Amino acid sequence: MPGVRSGFKRPRSRSIANAARIIGLVVAVLLSLVGTGTRDHRGPLQAQTTGSSIQFESGSVVIGVGETGVAQIGVGVPADTGGIQVGLLFDTSAIQVAQTTCEAPFNLPIPPEPLPDDAGVFFACAALPALSADLDAVMGSFDIEVLAPGDHTVTFLVGDLLRGTQFTVSGSANEFAEVGPLLMISTSANLVPVPDPNGPYEVDEGSTIILDGSGSSDADGTVESYAWDLDGDQVFGETGVDASKGDETGVSPTFDASTLDGDSTVVVSLKVTDDDGTESEAATTEVTVNNVAPEVAAVGDAIDEGGVATVDVTISDPGSSDTHTATIDWGDDSGVEDLGPVTSPLSRTHIYTDNGDYPITVTVTDDDGGVGVGETMVTVNNVAPTATLTNDGPVDEGTTANVSFSAQTDPSLDDSATGFVYDFDFGNDGTFEIVDSASPTAGVPSELAVDGPATVEVLGRIKDKDGGSTDHVTAVVVANVSPSLTCSIDPVNVGTTSTLICEFSDPGLDSHSVNIDWGDGATLDNLDPGSSPLVLEHLYTSDGNFTVAVEVTDDDGDTATDDPVAVVNPGICLFDQDGSGFIEQSEAVGPVADYLLERSSITREQAVEVATAYLLGTALTCGA
Repeated sequence: MPGVRSGFKRPRSRSIANAARIIGLVVAVLLSLVGTGTRDHRGPLQAQTTGSSIQFESGSVVIGVGETGVAQIGVGVPADTGGIQVGLLFDTSAIQVAQTTCEAPFNLPIPPEPLPDDAGVFFACAALPALSADLDAVMGSFDIEVLAPGDHTVTFLVGDLLRGTQFTVSGSANEFAEVGPLLMISTSANLVPVPDPNGPYEVDEGSTIILDGSGSSDADGTVESYAWDLDGDQVFGETGVDASKGDETGVSPTFDASTLDGDSTVVVSLKVTDDDGTESEAATTEVTVNNVAPEVAAVGDAIDEGGVATVDVTISDPGSSDTHTATIDWGDDSGVEDLGPVTSPLSRTHIYTDNGDYPITVTVTDDDGGVGVGETMVTVNNVAPTATLTNDGPVDEGTTANVSFSAQTDPSLDDSATGFVYDFDFGNDGTFEIVDSASPTAGVPSELAVDGPATVEVLGRIKDKDGGSTDHVTAVVVANVSPSLTCSIDPVNVGTTSTLICEFSDPGLDSHSVNIDWGDGATLDNLDPGSSPLVLEHLYTSDGNFTVAVEVTDDDGDTATDDPVAVVNPGICLFDQDGSGFIEQSEAVGPVADYLLERSSITREQAVEVATAYLLGTALTCGA
């Protein structure tokens, strides 16, 4: 290969000088140990490559850019050989020896020495003492690193470390024999693409995230396809029902966390294939699935106090496997209720003892510690109290009546405990005479019951502490009362006027009429008596006892009667003692009484009574 030889011979003067310097140093050491002598080469020096990272076929190997290959050199050496000097001549600086290793019995390494201008490197492996017999063995190995693509040639130069002329192929003594090129390094073959799944990623449970494999590359071509493993089953590129976390193809697949529970971590992998069909190894990254707090929706209620309020709750949690516990604060003084484990939807009930607007707070905690809060309101309407309103009637006109509330009820325990107040409208005319009374009983004013028969309506109103009220009406019956009547009439003599005196009364505001039968056939009808007493006179023309029938009727038709007896005595003629005529009424009682005693068998008292009546004009005179 002209290129190889020219590549070797251009640096020959420097190579030889450098080699001579190295050999001189080592030979000075080794000669003192193994002596000198000349042996013929008993076979060609052989070089070969082995190892998993380099396949040496027909003198060539493929190493990827940035990769390191290991080459082993096998030699057939005669006895008394103390060391083998190896020179590697590169045709480019893109080839470097990264490391050399000597194998037994050549287990004394001489560190690599670079050739000028990066043209190559020398290194040596020595056996101390020198070999006692011929040997075919692996002398050592070296690591080759390829820094740039292209076809590169490595030429092997070999020599006897102790006897530089031993393996002369051409040139003078102490020069290295050119045995190569034994190794052709080529990077013109396809290079393996490099996957880059990017990341790490974060996604909320129940959500999706787009992954990005666009950072994947191929040094000598293009990336043609992307195969992901999103579900960890080691199967790449699944789609459809087999892809539980989303289709696993394309440069930017969508990772589906809808069935995952946070907090957790998922490892995803990516393989890529280049335009020559070469598939890469898998590269991995992580997707962190964050827990998402549950969302809580609460719907309140509107009820009357004393009723049952219902709160409906819906829990939404993208973590499909999350479990939940809950508490509810009803907004009153009942405290926070622990609902324990719950599932959505759920409903809970509560009884409120008083009206008002109550803020409801529902707190839901998932099994990962995420907390969601839902708020709503329950409106509790005030309910007016009820009661029974009665009265103590019927009552007589002119008296008073009482009305009373009883059997008071209110669904609010608070209202009942506070108590009620009462308003009263006597006559139900729209005016409350009594307002906000603490007493459930009130007296009906007497002027409303002054005349019967009548019905007096009373409107009663019961009110709770919140102003809720109900009205109740009771009717007080006022009964008419018959008038009372007491009459008297003085006894008289015939010819003397009788006086009738009647005392009457009526508690009502009644008007009256009077009918009188004097008992002698004379009557008075529908007489307006005016005010009490009623005084009437009547003249009886004959003596006797006359029953006077008196009847008083009020304007409601009720009557009162009395039947006094009028006593009418016979007439007595009283004459003067001198016979000159009648005794004048102006005369003294005594002489008249004496006159009567002298002429009758009456007693003194009777005589005085008659005389008195006569003189007072209540007895008829004989001249009548």
